[in-house]
Amino acid sequence: ASGGFDGGTGLIGAPFLISTAVQLADMNQNVNEYYQLTADIDLSCLAWAPIGTAIGATSFDGNLDGDGFFIKRMTIENPISNGQSLLGYMESGSVSNIRLLESFIGDASARSDHALFITQVDGTVVNGAFITGQIDFTSNNHAGAIYSVANASNVSNLFGMIDLSGTGSNVGGILGSIAGGPTISNIVSRGNVYSSTGFSGGFAHTKTGGTVSDSYTTGHVSSLAGFIGGFYGWNNGGTTNRSYATGNVYGDDIIGGFVGTGGGATFIDCYAS
Repeated sequence: ASGGFDGGTGLIGAPFLISTAVQLADMNQNVNEYYQLTADIDLSCLAWAPIGTAIGATSFDGNLDGDGFFIKRMTIENPISNGQSLLGYMESGSVSNIRLLESFIGDASARSDHALFITQVDGTVVNGAFITGQIDFTSNNHAGAIYSVANASNVSNLFGMIDLSGTGSNVGGILGSIAGGPTISNIVSRGNVYSSTGFSGGFAHTKTGGTVSDSYTTGHVSSLAGFIGGFYGWNNGGTTNRSYATGNVYGDDIIGGFVGTGGGATFIDCYAS
């Protein structure tokens, strides 16, 4: 099959078929094609590098359908660059039906912008992902699943059970920074967040625009500093509908069950308990 895949041409209706870890990594050779998993994949045999290494010519702007198969045991330790994840930077394209299990990022080298699933989506469609794992960090700016959600992106039906802990700030339980006008819905975060220097939330650390609907968090959020919220650490724009947070929130000052701080945002049928 073309490019060492199990079949397909990489075009819509005939995606490249992937059944091995090496084939999954080889997506970096063609970042604008269509791909589909056909088997569970264990990444513990590889030193993983994200698919889509930077904004621009090497961003992953193709389409990946996980078809409900598992991607297991992605491990990234002490990376030499920012933005570590399964899929790095996306400026278009789509991802669907992904199950990313038992993944780990451990960073003692003070890099930033890590997330288990995707580093950045900008004009991207993400629909359907189940993610479990852990991130340990020694710097700022991290999120459980997707670090940056921007502009016309549409993210829906995402479940995360991801624990994040370390020295730093700007940490979100499932998303990191939400900006521009993305549409986000049906997101569940059940992991715990600990950040030593604050600005963190069980759902996202910062939201300045866009719409979030029908989402909730159950994990605990704690810090030695302030600007801590069960859902958002900082929210000063956009709309949040029918969403709630039920975890405990601990911080030095400026904390809230739903939002740590902010202004100018709209909340409809939201609560913390």
